[in-house]
Amino acid sequence: LSGPGSGFSPVQMHRLQIGVRFRVGVPGILGGLHPRRREAALVWCQVGSAGIAEAVGMKVLHSPSGDFSPQDLSLKLCLIQSICMVCQAICNSAQSGDFTFSHKAELVSQMMDFIKAEPPDSLRTPIRQRAMATCVYLVFLEPSLSDAETAELLDTCLSGVLALPEAETPREKDGPVLRARQEETLWRDTLDALEGLLKGVLQRDLTPRGLQAMFEHLGPWIKSTKEHERERAVEVAAGVLEFYREKLNVSTVVPFYNLGLLVALFSPRCTDSLAVVRQHAVDCVYALLYIQLCYEGFARDHRDESVEKLKAMKPGLRDPDVNTLFQACCSIAKVIAKRLPPDQLLSLLLTMLEGLADPDRNCSRAATVMINSLLKERGAVLLEKVPEILAVVHAKLQEVDQEHVWKAAQQAVYILASQHRVVVVSSLLNSPLPLDSCTCALWRALAPDPTLASQVLELLLEKINRDVPYKENKSFLRGSTSERVATFLPLSATCALHELMSVPESGPAVVGLYAELFVTLLLRVSCTVGVQLPKGLLSKERKTLGRGQPPRTLDPCRYCQAEWPGRGGGGGLQLPSPPCGTDFCFSSAQRQALGL
Repeated sequence: LSGPGSGFSPVQMHRLQIGVRFRVGVPGILGGLHPRRREAALVWCQVGSAGIAEAVGMKVLHSPSGDFSPQDLSLKLCLIQSICMVCQAICNSAQSGDFTFSHKAELVSQMMDFIKAEPPDSLRTPIRQRAMATCVYLVFLEPSLSDAETAELLDTCLSGVLALPEAETPREKDGPVLRARQEETLWRDTLDALEGLLKGVLQRDLTPRGLQAMFEHLGPWIKSTKEHERERAVEVAAGVLEFYREKLNVSTVVPFYNLGLLVALFSPRCTDSLAVVRQHAVDCVYALLYIQLCYEGFARDHRDESVEKLKAMKPGLRDPDVNTLFQACCSIAKVIAKRLPPDQLLSLLLTMLEGLADPDRNCSRAATVMINSLLKERGAVLLEKVPEILAVVHAKLQEVDQEHVWKAAQQAVYILASQHRVVVVSSLLNSPLPLDSCTCALWRALAPDPTLASQVLELLLEKINRDVPYKENKSFLRGSTSERVATFLPLSATCALHELMSVPESGPAVVGLYAELFVTLLLRVSCTVGVQLPKGLLSKERKTLGRGQPPRTLDPCRYCQAEWPGRGGGGGLQLPSPPCGTDFCFSSAQRQALGL
């Protein structure tokens, strides 16, 4: 066992054999075992060096291990502990990099079977903890686990620990205090073993890609609807991120391409209903921003003034007061906005929009506050990304019908429009007709602010006046006759006017543009009498009616009449008609067009 090819010194092998034999060779354990099981246990005791792993793989995994029943707890623990010691010794040897364990995958699978066999409703034994500790050393051995095998290992261990029911607070009448302390220690050891396994897996791929793969498995637990699952998951995540930061060694400046996704995962949790989750979430954001600084070329011990403010916020997050949490959320958003690279802003916003539907109302509100803060601070650089953002907002509104989500989405669109008015209007005008309720809501979001509403109305009037209202199409089935078909953009702009003018708050903007609206819509009516809808829109309108939804007529002439200033704009806006016998401040060109 201590020969030149073993990889172990005589002292190391002597200690290994003594330790393994002492743990397994207890007469009370082996004495009453079936000969086949006793043989398996002795194999675990007597192997060594490179032959340890191979003998385990061939002799134990393929013969008696499947016979272990629940009453074999002592033997299970001995077997797990023995292989843990063996793998630890191999990992610590000078020649561990040259050793290939051909039965590694089978042994990892056996450890997962041990974890799955544990009762899902309680933590009674250290099986989970010992099995995960063994997997930590197995992960380091060659060959590497495949992506699928790693994913299965992570999912098994995460569900085997995080999904356990919340531990009940021990009461004095339930049993001795010593037993309660032992159970608490077992919980802590098991959670530490899970964190250690995640760190071990991550160390095999200490890159942004490896970090992203890790949080694809951990992310759903961080967003769990169960408080105890979130608490455990965020605590483990904070430890994993700090480990990544400590181990990171950046030799060249590389992009931390998934920073936005990860910050969006944790930042809303800074206002979680649980104080401990709020504090761990701040730790996670803190670690992520410092990891980004390392990737930018800063030394690991560099301290950034703005990021350090996050640590100062932690004590205040113990306070569940809504106003306190709101202020903290705004402060955190400002720090993120200052340190986030421009190329990460879009992914952060898009992921944060997903958080609007978070079942924890505090986190949903936090996502709203952060989206608005980020758009105000950094929205000016998002000109080219406006269509993509609007598409995500529209998709999110189609998924949820919660009022606070719709208001948050409308506020985000309003902030974008105040910075990129032309692009927002152009993007919304390209929405399919007839307008669905989500698009209507986005148009109405532009109405309450008088200044913005006036500017949007002017853009819509320009679209209507600049493009031809219809095209002449020859119909071969009707001889030489032709039909007039409405053009898309003026029709879409007319529908947008309908939505804007249906909001009572748009009154001042409409009054300011009364003459222009009056002339444009009157001319639009005269140009659309007898005009047909494009065939594609006709089929969509029929499909809408077929699904039982309320009909939304797209008749061009009717829509123009509906928007006539003073008619009510869909029932929302009520304006007085022009006094009889007056020109109501029309320009000379407008009076001539109207024949006044």
